[in-house]
Amino acid sequence: MAQTTTLSARAIQLSELASWLKSQSPQLALEVHGESTFQGIQSPLRATARDLAFLSTPKALKEGLTSQAQCFVVHRKFAERLKTERPDASFIVSAEPERAMAISIHHFIRATPPIPQRRAGIHPTAVVDPSAEVHHTAEVGPYCVIEAQVKIAEGATLRSHVHVDAHSEIGAHTVIFPFTFIGPHTKIGAHCEIHCTNIIGKEGFGYAHDAQFNHYRIPHQGRVIIGDKVHLGAGTTVDRGTFEDTVINDGVIFDNQAHIGHNCTVGKNTVAAKGFGMSGSSKIGANCLVGGGVALSNQVEVVDGVQIGALSAIYRNIDVVGAYAGNPLLPLKDHLRMKSALTRLPEMMKRLKIKDPETET
Repeated sequence: MAQTTTLSARAIQLSELASWLKSQSPQLALEVHGESTFQGIQSPLRATARDLAFLSTPKALKEGLTSQAQCFVVHRKFAERLKTERPDASFIVSAEPERAMAISIHHFIRATPPIPQRRAGIHPTAVVDPSAEVHHTAEVGPYCVIEAQVKIAEGATLRSHVHVDAHSEIGAHTVIFPFTFIGPHTKIGAHCEIHCTNIIGKEGFGYAHDAQFNHYRIPHQGRVIIGDKVHLGAGTTVDRGTFEDTVINDGVIFDNQAHIGHNCTVGKNTVAAKGFGMSGSSKIGANCLVGGGVALSNQVEVVDGVQIGALSAIYRNIDVVGAYAGNPLLPLKDHLRMKSALTRLPEMMKRLKIKDPETET
């Protein structure tokens, strides 16, 4: 398999990394043992002698003990074992090695989002309305369309084939990847990542019906407002509000193919895995962790700090902080007990001499 590690332009001293991590947070680098250099960051299984590896789990530790790497950042609970079994290794002891890994790669090796070297200016194939305001440090890539009264702030990057409809705003240093549509009057904050094939600011799913079940489309007059440092994965759709705005607050992270309906609100720093969906006028609070395939029914509200297991369905408000899962939704402990009981049902049916309808003739 080809090696895909991105290398730093120079060798980096482990002590230099430790000093930088401490400047970000004392918890990131508690102690330093030995001295070595690295140029890349890689998993312990794939690491070579020039790579730094992070050991944050028992599996990673096991791989690190036999790794070619000579340079590590290790969770403090594994530090003594690493010191004993790899006396040749140099390492930083950390209370938060995963966080240390994320910011170290970004700072020393490869910044995210991964984009080619920026070329400030407007590509000759782009179509930009004369009334649009494009900062001279922004990049408008090939075949982009920028409509009337759009504002694109400093350092923003529109990669290619991005359509920004009238009266919208793109914040500073935000990156929008190809084939994304930004609807009218949309406001996107600074340092956001909007990945490929996003649709932001389209009309929501709203119809009136008469007695013969004919459908009458309801015009949507609200906006989409997206805060700073928001990450929207590929294929995400965010509908604008009917009258109120659809709001995604600062620091929200969505995996691919999320769908946020009209009038919804997502609280600050909430994270949701693939296929997350919110029906119209639902709200989820700040600092929530949401598994893949979770669906919120319309007009449901979830308080701050809730954790929701994958493939759960939320039909009622969640007013108490905690972990929940399932359909019907239950506190996580109750859900796990129910799942455990279900696995024992066939045995219980035999003991109670209840006939299984699948085996009856």
